[in-house]
Formats: sequence, C-alpha cells, structure tokens
Amino acid sequence: MRYYRDCLMERSGLFLMLVLFASSGWGQTLTGTIQGTVTDTDGAVVTGVAITIVNTGTNQSRTVTTNASGNYSAPGLPVGSYELEASVAGFNTERRTGITLQIDQSARFDITLQVGAINQVIEVVADTPLLQTDESSIGSVIDSQKIIELPINGRKFDALIQLVPGAVTNAQGSELDNRGGFNVVGMDENFNSFFLDGFDNVDPVLRNFSFQPSVDLIQEFKVEQSSYAAEFGRNAGAVINATTRSGSNAFHGSFWEFLRNDNVDARNFFSSADAESSLIRNQFGAAVGGPIVEDRTFFFAFYEGLREKRGDVRRATVPTLLMREGNFSEVANPIIDPATGDPFPGAIIPADRMNAITRDVILAYPLPNVPGVIRGNRIETANHIEDADDVSIRVDHRLFEGTDLMGRYSFSNARVLDPFWTDTPGETNLSGFSQVNDRIRTNSGLSLTTAIGGNMVHELRFGYNRFKQPQTPLRAMPANQSGIAGVNETFLDFRPAEVDRIGSNRRFLRVADTFNLVNQFSWFKGNHQLKFGADIRRYYFGGLSAGTNQFRFNGFSAFGQPQTLNGLADMFLGTGSISISFGGDLTGNSHKTEFAWYVQDDWKLTPNLTLNYGLRWEWYGRIIEEGNEQSNWEPGCNCFVIAGEDGTSEQLVKDDWNNFAPRFGFAYRPLGSETTVIRAGGGIFYDNQQRHNFFQMTNSPYGDIRIGIGTIDDPFGVAFPNVLPFGIPVDYRDTYAEHWNFGIQQEILPETVLDVAYVGNHVLKAQRLRNVNSAGDFAGFGPILMLEQAGSSIFHSLQVRAERRFSNRLALISSYTWGHAIDDRPGEGFASQADPAHPFQDDTNARADRADADFDVRHRYTLSFVYQLPDTSP
Repeated sequence: MRYYRDCLMERSGLFLMLVLFASSGWGQTLTGTIQGTVTDTDGAVVTGVAITIVNTGTNQSRTVTTNASGNYSAPGLPVGSYELEASVAGFNTERRTGITLQIDQSARFDITLQVGAINQVIEVVADTPLLQTDESSIGSVIDSQKIIELPINGRKFDALIQLVPGAVTNAQGSELDNRGGFNVVGMDENFNSFFLDGFDNVDPVLRNFSFQPSVDLIQEFKVEQSSYAAEFGRNAGAVINATTRSGSNAFHGSFWEFLRNDNVDARNFFSSADAESSLIRNQFGAAVGGPIVEDRTFFFAFYEGLREKRGDVRRATVPTLLMREGNFSEVANPIIDPATGDPFPGAIIPADRMNAITRDVILAYPLPNVPGVIRGNRIETANHIEDADDVSIRVDHRLFEGTDLMGRYSFSNARVLDPFWTDTPGETNLSGFSQVNDRIRTNSGLSLTTAIGGNMVHELRFGYNRFKQPQTPLRAMPANQSGIAGVNETFLDFRPAEVDRIGSNRRFLRVADTFNLVNQFSWFKGNHQLKFGADIRRYYFGGLSAGTNQFRFNGFSAFGQPQTLNGLADMFLGTGSISISFGGDLTGNSHKTEFAWYVQDDWKLTPNLTLNYGLRWEWYGRIIEEGNEQSNWEPGCNCFVIAGEDGTSEQLVKDDWNNFAPRFGFAYRPLGSETTVIRAGGGIFYDNQQRHNFFQMTNSPYGDIRIGIGTIDDPFGVAFPNVLPFGIPVDYRDTYAEHWNFGIQQEILPETVLDVAYVGNHVLKAQRLRNVNSAGDFAGFGPILMLEQAGSSIFHSLQVRAERRFSNRLALISSYTWGHAIDDRPGEGFASQADPAHPFQDDTNARADRADADFDVRHRYTLSFVYQLPDTSP
C-alpha cells in the first residue's frame, strides 16, 4: 500500500517553475481604499492637491495627488486608524482625523478647501462612512469592537457571521453540521471561500476553514455575500476575508483565561442517576505587539491553549442479560431455526449452534443499565477530550518608502479523544469503540505591497496552507476476527438490526497542502479605479482510508439465505449476514493546479454614479494521481478506463475552458444625496466542485469493495459482481451560480443607516449522484454511481440591516432576512445511495452538494449591542 508521502522538497522544482512563469493572485483584498474629490467653496474641482494619509499606529504615510477631475485614490492601505491632510498653494490645509479604515472598504472623504494660506490648518474629526457609496456588492464587516466585546460560546469568531443578513446555521445532518459550517444567501455550505491576511485558508476537500483563528488574533473580517467584484473567485458562495492584528509604535499586551466547569450545573436530564458527566473547559492565552524598530518594524505574537474535558451522554440499545446467553424469550416473534424452518424451543439458541466469532462480539457489548426496558436500555457517559495549542507570529516591516513587507506564521495542533465519533460524520453510542481524531493545521505567508508613483499599488503574496487529520480507532481487533478482516485491522463493524452497532470506525488520514501566489495591481487613472491580476494555486492531496469490514444482520431471508427473523439471533448463528468488505489499495497521492485572471474597473461616470464592472476567467485543472492509480467507469463501453492507459488522459475527464465570469453593478446617489445610495449588481460565479478523486482511486482495479450475503465463515456465498463502480462524465462541466441584487441604503438619522436589499441567486450544473443502473441496463454490474452536473437551485431573499453608532463606543447592529429556496435535487445524496459501502463517504463530501434548500420560507432576526470600555493605557 502506498501511504502518503510528504514530498514537498522534490515538488519544489515544479512549483518554482510555475511561480516564474505566472503573474498570479486570487486578488483577495485584505486592505482598503481611501478616495474622494476635492473642490473649492464654489464647487469647482481643485487639481494638484497633495493628499497625505498617515497611519496613526505606525506613523507610516502615503501621498497621492488629485487629478484633472479633482479625484484622488489611495488603494492598498492596511486596515487601521488614519489621518488625512489635503494641501495646495492658495488654500488652507485641511486635516481629517479619527478615520478608521475597514477591510476591503472603499471609504469616501470628499473635501472642500477654503481660500487661504497653506500653513493655516483646519482640523475636522471625521467619522468612517456607514454608507457604501461606490460599491454595488452586498457585504458586511464585523470589526474588532464586535469581535472582542460580543460574547461568543467557544470563542470561535465564525459564530459572528450569524450577524450578517442572509447567513444561517447549516442544516442538521449536513456534511459540515458538526464542523462549524454555515450557509450564506442560500448557497451550499461548501461554496464558501476563506482567506486570512489574503492567504488561502480553505480545507480544499471539505471547503471549510483550515486554520481557525482565535478572536484575539483577528483584527476584523468581512463577509462578501453576493455580486462581489471580479477579483474574487474560485467559489460561488460567500467570501470570508479576515485580517490578523499587527503591532504598532506602542507596546500592547493582554492575557486571558476562561474557565467553565460543572460545579453548579444540573445533572444531564438524559444521563443515569449515578453517571458523572463532567465539564472542564479551560481556554487561556496571551498576546503582545509593539515596535521592533520604531516607525519601521513591528511584531505581534499570539498563543492560545485549550484544555477541555466534556462529558457526552448517549443512549444505546444493547442485548439484554438473557439475550447475551442466546435466550430470546423476551421477544414477541418466534426465533426460527434456519436448519429446520421451525422455531427454536423456548426461543433459546443452543450453545453448540453459536458461531464463536459473533458470540464473542455479542459478549463484548456492555451490560444494560436501564432496568425494565429493552429499547434504550443503556446510558453511556464518556469524556470527549481536546487539548489544543495555537501559535501565531506576525512581523510588518517597511523595506523603504512606499514598500512594506508582512510575514505571518500560524500553527494549530489539536489532540482529540472522540468517544462517540461526534467530530466526524457517523456515530456510535458505545464509548468502548472510541477514536483519536487529531487536527494539525498550518497557515503562513509573505506579502509585499509597493506604492508606484501616486496612482498605482502592486501587491504580491505567497501563502502556504496545510491541513492534516489523522483518525485512528482505539479498539484492537480480536484474534478470531483476523480471518474476515480487510484493510483495517481493528475491531470489525457488526450491525444487528435490533441493537446498536458495535465496532470501530475506519482508519483515516487526510493531508492537503495548498500553495498560492498572489500578484495584483491597482491603478487609479482619471475617473477609473482599475484592478487586474492573475492567479495560480497548487494542491497536493494525500491520504489513506481503510474502511472497517461490516457485517449486517436483519433477520430476514435474502437471496435464498435462511434466517431467524431476528437480526441478533442471526448474528449468534453467524448466518444471513450482508457483508461489506474493503480491500485493495485505498491510499493515494494526487495533485491539481488552478489558474485565473481578472480585470475590474470602478468607473466614476458622474460625481453621483459609479459603475462596477469586470471579467474573470478561471481554469480548474483536473486531479491527477501521481502513479495514475485511478479509474473511471464509462457508459459507452460499460467498463473501467484507467488513467494514462489506452489513450485515456491522466486526469480522466476533460478541462472546462469556458469559465468566463462577467460582473456588473452600479452605486448611485440620487440628486447628489449624501444620505441615500441605490445599488444593484449581478454576475457569474464559478465553483470548483471536483475537490477530490477518492472515488476514482477506489474504483476497480485499485479498490476492492465487495458486498455479499452468506455466513460469517463464508461472507460472500452470494456476491454482487463489481459492486459500486463510480463514474464521472468525461465532458465534465464546472458548477456556476448567477448572482443578482438590488438595494437602497438610507441614513435615516445621523449615524444610523438602514439597508434594504433583494438578493437572489441561481445555481446551475450542481453535483448530484445517481444510480444509472437501477433498470439493469449495464450487464455485469450492480448499482453504478454516476456523479452528474445536472442539479440546480434558486434562492430569493429580502434582507434588512440597520446599524447605529450612538457614540464612539456604543453601537447597534440588527438584521432581518426572509428567504425562499428551491432545490431540484431531493434524494440524490450519497447518504441514501452509497452508504454504507463507500470507504470515503463519511469524511470527504459523501453527500451530494446541496444549497441550503431544505426549507420553503425562512425568517431570521438578530439584534446586538456593543459597548467598548475606554482604553486607559498610556
């Protein structure tokens, strides 16, 4: 078997070549823009005005000049606090203070200069504008005040995404249900993108956070919901763009400890009277930032630890004391002797008829502890233990005037004992079959920002993201099960119909390495704010999924196999089992490359009207297995074709070269209003749904997944031929979504903005899984699973958001969403068709991707107040 090989060094030559030949970047914006128009008191534009913008935390500045239209723009500014000064001969100098620039914000500060001496300074305290005057997209910023001050259970910042209109928790039982997923404006939970300081932060298989930063590490984040600019792509859903805290000229530090325990908690209602369910959660850490060299080099260091022991309670059904001895007199139905067709006398199975393997398995069940019942007769309490450590270090350095370098390294190591498999899909109610489910994460990168002249900014970023998840069952395999074991040599999986399953989960290892290079230009020319760039992204996937052999007993005859009418009795006899075996080479090493380019223009057509338009083109390279050990079932020949053989390409499916994604929108202030903005936008957004090739790697001849019916001693007496072939269309087409929105922002009172918008989307060519052999058209096979790009969904919503700044420390944010979704893919998921036979179905997108469309109409309302205590530090 070929286990995952960490071969980054031998791959570095190829990656270096890709870097040298590509000017690349996903274009994710972690900075902001300050712009505006300068006029005199008569309304005439003033040209040649020097606009100096100073970061008050680091004392670093940038100077731009107004053009022939009186406009100025300073893109690529780090988020933070600023002062702005406008000066030109013949006019008083005007200084704006108190400016706070948010992530990906285009903050407009129009200036009216008064005739006078340049050395006379007029100072104005400016408020960061609440109106979105130059952007047509729908998005919301969660700033540092809300991140720090709002209470969050578990201190996971993504919980604050629920403050955004259109965001909802994911549906129960969804792929990310127990991993912190969410849906935004009706899109699939796997359609979201995540960036940290502009560096990729996505687990490319599950498409959730890879590294999840603490609330004390994040400065702020923005949720781009709909119709965002062409600089964003790869995914069709929301973009969550976070930036970490940085140092400044002043030293600041903090430390914390949050302790929860169960000393004053009531006993869990569902636990037994003598059960000791515990809760000890200790979350602690420290952060410090400051200057290394004043005005030039700054650092920020962070550590957080978690020590948690949580008593989980589960209720199970186990064999009663009589059943453990083969006595089924408590069961109403007779127990049939398969050898004679007559009931066993007294419903008792003789000891000499019991199978030695399955009898030991039944005796391995824990004893019932809830008297008087047969169903739910055992309550289990076990500790879920997680010990985690997160470390981050960030350094910001000014190389020379106008050129800044930033580097950050973040590492997280979570060691998890998972008794009931609650951290992965699937579950057990018997804690004696626990697993270790660790998570090891790295996110790091370097960024270089250079101001070129007074009207261009160049941003270059290189990021590395790694996610590693080893999953190890802890229950050893008894010696007498070795003859029926497959690739996973742990306690095998037995499932009698009347009681809970008993056995171990699969042995699993998944490692994903992502390299991304970002290269982007912002160019202010006349009335145009241009952005253009290209991008490259390289993925390496490695893994092992050793499925545990399964034996199911339902008590009823199938394919001529005599049975007892009771699954547990069948298990005692070792007869009538439905057996699922995993063999072959269930490991792999794969890679893929993605590339895109884009151009975006924000054209200030008139002083009151801004057009936002752009074009993005994306190429999602198909996945290649390094040894070509993957295959595809094709309906044309009713056969498996092997990658790289007989004219078959190494990637098995064709590229989609048609992923052109135009965007268009506008922001309009009617009659020059300073209190009203009308916005609308739309566009095409592609999504890369070929996230892994685990199904192709376990196809014949590399994977050996068999289903049979027989006895424990001969599990495949009746075997299905070539069980569960998997196919993907050779002419594979990428999923895409159409976004649209129309809304009005109105300042209804000073410092109070009401935002009302209609937001919709239409997803096309979405994935669905279908058994194409249900009518038996393809001889020689049982079920054949074909992954088709034929699904669709549509979503409409009314979103209302109100924000109020009562003072410089008190804020209110409230949102309401009415949503309506339709999905034409009911019943097409993996859970109903591939479970339980596929070894990857729990951990690698086993269910067909679905928009959050399990509802017809949904209402959601949030209300939050935030008050920030005064900073008394010197």
